[in-house]
Amino acid sequence: MGACLEYAAIRGVPLMLYLMSDGSLSSNGVIDNTVDGRGKGEWTSDNQQTAATFFLVYNPGGRPTLVGGTPEEQAIHQQLGYMRPDGSVETAATPAANNVNLLAETVVLNYMALHGEQAVLVLPCLTTV
Repeated sequence: MGACLEYAAIRGVPLMLYLMSDGSLSSNGVIDNTVDGRGKGEWTSDNQQTAATFFLVYNPGGRPTLVGGTPEEQAIHQQLGYMRPDGSVETAATPAANNVNLLAETVVLNYMALHGEQAVLVLPCLTTV
């Protein structure tokens, strides 16, 4: 990501980076003291409760203008959702937190908003069999 940002800066072009993690591993609390384990926690399963996604935008022309006339109004447009104190995702914070389709639509809508196109209706592609 850093190399992409540096390249965009050198070239003077805008860039949007999107990162999605499907979660992490969970441990049962047992310490693996084998040579390969090196005293770390023993990983036992996938943990989708810690999945997260974000995107960031680099624009060599300056910062994008956030929606809202006051700093307080702008602040509510900077982040959707949050993590609980235990590190898991608060799935009730936003419908996209627990729905892959809505997450993708949220990212696309935010990308469109960067270009002032959030009011454009996007119709799904219709195919016939």
